[in-house]
Amino acid sequence: VGQLKTAGTKLTQNGERDVSKQRGKITISNAPKAEIYLLNFVLSDVKWLNLLEESRLLEQFSSQEIAQILSRVMEAYRQKPNQFDKLTALLANEVEPPSRIAMHMETAWEEMDGEASQRLFSDCLKKVKEAFLRKEQRLLKEQMRAASREDRQRQLEQFMNIQKDRQALFKEQG
Repeated sequence: VGQLKTAGTKLTQNGERDVSKQRGKITISNAPKAEIYLLNFVLSDVKWLNLLEESRLLEQFSSQEIAQILSRVMEAYRQKPNQFDKLTALLANEVEPPSRIAMHMETAWEEMDGEASQRLFSDCLKKVKEAFLRKEQRLLKEQMRAASREDRQRQLEQFMNIQKDRQALFKEQG
């Protein structure tokens, strides 16, 4: 049985232990599309794994399950880089639905040229960042409602900085 040890947990072909250390499979059916696509990019080629790691956006993913899977994939790759091409098969028994992590094996995905792939990857990174910034703004608004006058001023500055970051993202896209 092929297996990779990652962070004290095994990814096994026969599903002996779950990636998330919970009973059952990791459900990713409700994860944002951009995060699913980024996971598929990472599973399709080491270059995408490296680019995602360099982006430092993993902590900004809204789906903890996808972030956890990606962390484990990165760790498994660091431990055994020569087994990278087996990661999708090893994860298939751990994820529900498994088709969400095998999208990169579909014909349409494989036929995408380099420029289209790069553009989709970049768009997905931007969507993750945008969703994170929106969430941060919502949380800040809630905190501002209950804050003292001094705290509100500081939080208003944070809010404006987040808004500037969001606008910069839109300018990059346009």
